[in-house]
This record gives sequence, structure tokens and C-alpha cells, in this order.
Amino acid sequence: EYYLEYFRGKKHVLDIGCGRGEFLSLMKDNGINAEGVDIYEPYTEYCNMNGLKASCGDGADYLAKMKTVDGIFVGQVVEHLKTGEIIRLCETAYEKLEKGGCIIIETPNPTSLSIYTNAFYIDPSHVKPVHPLTMQYLLEKAGFSRVEIVYTSNSRPPINIPELKINSDGNTEEFNKAMKQVSQMLFGSQDYSAIAYK
Repeated sequence: EYYLEYFRGKKHVLDIGCGRGEFLSLMKDNGINAEGVDIYEPYTEYCNMNGLKASCGDGADYLAKMKTVDGIFVGQVVEHLKTGEIIRLCETAYEKLEKGGCIIIETPNPTSLSIYTNAFYIDPSHVKPVHPLTMQYLLEKAGFSRVEIVYTSNSRPPINIPELKINSDGNTEEFNKAMKQVSQMLFGSQDYSAIAYK
């Protein structure tokens, strides 16, 4: 639901890697015309059985054959792709998006080390995590003029290193500041989103 505001008023949204249709259902419930594509046919069949429009195939190939779209959502997909495939996806998205449209790419956040112990390697189809600065660069190189990186708060582990509270003239404040950075590195948002506008 966090992404809903970016797609309000859109007339044709494509969900690449639609899975079982959670995002498509959200679009439908809010009166936004959307269709999905996924390489796993049982998922697209499930979507269609539930009244959602979905096709089986490669997302970039499917997008390349479309005339235009005004919104693209790519949720938990790019970590499954090789670098060349990500570049192609970004370039195709820029080519097919209407002026004023946006693409949102959500993926695991490699600047939070907890993804490596909690999630990333559980899925053997993951190729490698994509650093947020790399994702931003690839989108800008494809032509997108404005790219925002958003760290999703709902993917943050419920762990924090507590502050040290000692009444002394020592370096407690300096220590706590450093530990805040360590906490962010260890337990920061496990996902981030790159939001790019044409």
C-alpha cells in the first residue's frame, strides 16, 4: 500500500514479476488498470483465476512489445537478474513509459547486513543484491531525470542496539553515535525502492 500514491490516476500499469497478484489486487481495489507478467506460469494462472490480468513471460520482453505504459512496478525481481538484464529492463522501461510516468523497483538492501543472514540466500534463484547507488546509476544512465531511493520502514528488523547510559565525563556520546551507525548497518531496512520518473 505504501506505493499506491505513486500510481493513483494512472491508466495502464505493468507489474513485472507479479507473483500471486498482491500488487495487482491492490491496483484493482483502487480502480487502477493494471496487468502483470511473471515467468512462473502457475502464478499467472492463479492471478487469472482470481480475476486479475496476467501473462506468462519475461518482463523486459513483454514490456518491449507494449505500446506504452504510465506506471511500472518491479517488486523483488532485479536480484534475480544479471547486470545486462537489469540494464535492458531500465532502458526498455524508459522507452515505454509515458512522460510523467514512474517505475518503482523494490529489492533487498545490501547496505543492511541482516539481509544476508535473514533472507537473501534462502532463495537459491537470487543472483546477487543490487546496491542502491548502482540501481540509481543504471536508471539515470537509461535516461530517467529524477531517481529517489527510499528505505522501506516496514522491512526493518525489530532490533536496535540500545544506547549506553553512563554518568561520566568519558566518550559515551561518541560511543552511542558510532553504535547508531553500526545498528543501521546491521539492522537497517532489508529492502529499498528506487523510484524513477520520466
